Amino acid sequence: MMTGFYAEGGTMTPHASHQSVPRYYYFDVPLAVEADCAVAVGGGMVRINSVDVLHDFRIRLGFTDGTFGEVDLAPYLRGPVFEPLVADRALFASVRVDPELRTIVWPNGADMDPDVLYQLTHSAAARR
Repeated sequence: MMTGFYAEGGTMTPHASHQSVPRYYYFDVPLAVEADCAVAVGGGMVRINSVDVLHDFRIRLGFTDGTFGEVDLAPYLRGPVFEPLVADRALFASVRVDPELRTIVWPNGADMDPDVLYQLTHSAAARR
């Protein structure tokens, strides 16, 4: 089971580290991965270097380990912080990489866990 942001059909659970910010929720998604943990390469965590919007809600991500991957975020854009991104494609397209968090963020405060994004883009299911 991989843990990430709230998605329709997932189990809504406030993450302990975000207790003071109740708008962040996580989901449980079964993924074809070997471990349910953060991805480490060379002793460091793999984070996001680049993001490109391809079409609709599909993005291409570049990671600090030199790999790239694509993911359709449409199934994961649920809940109050993500609904504006669905309603306003220009807002969705304004996604950027936060230089401190090293993950994707939007101007409305939405962001996504880089470990989950790595697993989504590198799982066997994402390659199909």
